[in-house]
Amino acid sequence: MEENNTFLNYSPEKLGRIIASELKGEMSELVNQLLNAKSEDEGKPLKMKEAAEFLTLSRTTFSNIVSRNEIPFKSLNPDNPKAVKLFLKKDLRNWLKKNLNSTIEGLRDGSEIKS
Repeated sequence: MEENNTFLNYSPEKLGRIIASELKGEMSELVNQLLNAKSEDEGKPLKMKEAAEFLTLSRTTFSNIVSRNEIPFKSLNPDNPKAVKLFLKKDLRNWLKKNLNSTIEGLRDGSEIKS
């Protein structure tokens, strides 16, 4: 029995464009839900784990983003890099807005695809 593995014949760039077009609707809906979410605890800061979960990122990925200073935070002890960091949902939403299209574009052009 012969299987048809046509996706293996695509270049990383073409596969990225296909994946991006399939995910764009789902990603946009999820992002819009997060961006439009308003709650009573808007002012309550989130800790690292909660902020990563809010963005649906792994803690490692979120930690890398934070270490690059891409998301503003307040530290309970600025002199200690391992101190508790606190994040506002407003800042997390702003980061999400800013980076949504770059992620989709990265999939389209193949730069987000690891060979």
